[in-house]
Amino acid sequence: MTAINLNSFELGTAKGVVEYLPTSNVFTCQVYKSLSGTLTPGQPVKLVSGVAGQITVTACAGEDDKVFGVIPFRHKLNGYAAGDLVEIASDYSVITMEASAAITQYADVKAAGSAYNKVAAIAGNEDPAAAKIGIALDAAAADGDLIRVLVKCL
Repeated sequence: MTAINLNSFELGTAKGVVEYLPTSNVFTCQVYKSLSGTLTPGQPVKLVSGVAGQITVTACAGEDDKVFGVIPFRHKLNGYAAGDLVEIASDYSVITMEASAAITQYADVKAAGSAYNKVAAIAGNEDPAAAKIGIALDAAAADGDLIRVLVKCL
């Protein structure tokens, strides 16, 4: 995880940073009460049934999960447990995410990695709508590279 120095004024990037927010497609949601573990910035989430009147999300658990959005970076909190309120950046937000492998610029990307908290290019023989997070606005050379992703999952 990237260490953040609040007294630093240099420009840089961190996983989960929303680059552009042209619309109000950021939703306040509740983390699913049965979640074991923590949701972190840059992690894609899916919708689950929960409390009436509240949008409830949990971590994606497979490549075929329908992604609802991505957790944006916030200076005050970098982890969300069961029952917490969390903001979710959805369609047409541009967010910094971590690549799991090399990705070409403008490739459709999906959730990947052992915890599905990274992105990988969608292969030509895969259904692009199944688990699509969005479009890679930057190229990634290797696992661990941070790239901007235009979220287009709904």
